[in-house]
Amino acid sequence: MYTGKSISDGFDKNGEWWYSHCFGVSGEAGFVCNMRKAVSGYMEVAREALLWDVVFEWAAGDAVDRYLVRRVPLGGVADMSAGWRRTADGPSVNALGGSTVLLPAVLAKRQLLGYLRRTAPEAGSHPAGEGLDLDEAYEQVISTSGPVRFEMGRNTYWLTHDGRYSDRHRFLRHPHPDKKGDGS
Repeated sequence: MYTGKSISDGFDKNGEWWYSHCFGVSGEAGFVCNMRKAVSGYMEVAREALLWDVVFEWAAGDAVDRYLVRRVPLGGVADMSAGWRRTADGPSVNALGGSTVLLPAVLAKRQLLGYLRRTAPEAGSHPAGEGLDLDEAYEQVISTSGPVRFEMGRNTYWLTHDGRYSDRHRFLRHPHPDKKGDGS
């Protein structure tokens, strides 16, 4: 469990999140629902121990996202950008949504999981009753190994090979063969 030494606390040497075993997250059946219950339980324990704050919750969520991204290997996948936007009318704290520049596929997928985690509470339900529920949306992102686009509630989320690189980010670039990485 979180001991305050690093944001990697709670993970063993193999990258497995040991707290998840209390909720049966290791199995495939109901994985996402159990994973979300495990994170919720972890936050509750932290609150009771007076360790919780917004930064702790962000760090724990990010650590779980790093774990989930590794469930489907992305080696050799071209760089992608992640994003979300409000697709249906209604109040939103972030009415415009957000997106990233082109990033290595694993980082873009992690960003999409972060967008999903942070925007899910205000996503609500789709006005026409269409789209994915939260568990299906997580499974969609976790299992993807390429571009994806889906609606959850009043929001649309995506991973795409379209976008631009930023000169501020230094990493080995793997542009899609049909894209130049400059928005064209």
